[in-house]
Amino acid sequence: MYNKRLLEKEIKKLLKNKIIKYGEIVRLHRKYGVQSTGTL
Repeated sequence: MYNKRLLEKEIKKLLKNKIIKYGEIVRLHRKYGVQSTGTL
């Protein structure tokens, strides 16, 4: 549950940026072990 709150907090911070870099998304995936499905 704690990791979920941290992830939500980082996503909110990321969404404040005008431009979201793909590298930032990949960093979050690696840090929190999120698996993405489908194509980008």
